[in-house]
Amino acid sequence: LDIIGNGKNVVKLQRHFKNMFQGVHAIILPEEENPPTRVIGIASKEGEQVFFKTPVNLKDEKINVWLTNVEKEMKVSLARLLEESCNIVDGFRTKGFELESYLKWLDTYQAQIVVLSTQVSWSHNVHAALETMEKGGGNAPLQAAVKNIEVTLAALADTVLLYQPVIRRKKLEQMITELVHQRDVTRELINEGVAAPADFKWLGLMRFY
Repeated sequence: LDIIGNGKNVVKLQRHFKNMFQGVHAIILPEEENPPTRVIGIASKEGEQVFFKTPVNLKDEKINVWLTNVEKEMKVSLARLLEESCNIVDGFRTKGFELESYLKWLDTYQAQIVVLSTQVSWSHNVHAALETMEKGGGNAPLQAAVKNIEVTLAALADTVLLYQPVIRRKKLEQMITELVHQRDVTRELINEGVAAPADFKWLGLMRFY
């Protein structure tokens, strides 16, 4: 009833968003607009923000219409951010790891996007390595994948010991956990003699494409 009654007063609705969408603590409104006519993004309680690629119009819209549009734009904006982030992560693998660029990437993208794009990149990398190995030549491609992960892990392990902003530290901890898992799984594939993308040991794993 409170939502319906304040359908025209978006600011008063802010307290309800944490119960509408998981992980969303509030919507971001333009500071220069009073009353606001657009939703320009969403924010988490940890302070992370996602700015919409296309702001959602509020003016002369019914509450159910603009809420639906907000939900759609969340998905579109996160999908585009994921695509951008995946391209950057692939660059770390092909061009070589550089800590400064890595930390800049961590600060630019949200934790959910950071972890998922790393999982996507790892899945593609291992799949490509197995395709190469299927043609013969030993497990060198998988060994290279493990080496890339170990280089990144070593740099992050040193970095997390230093002072880091709260949000970046949380991302570093999440990335270390994810990379340790990827390293261990890749080593297991080597030890099990997996040498083709159709091998059940690989197909039985959670892969992200």
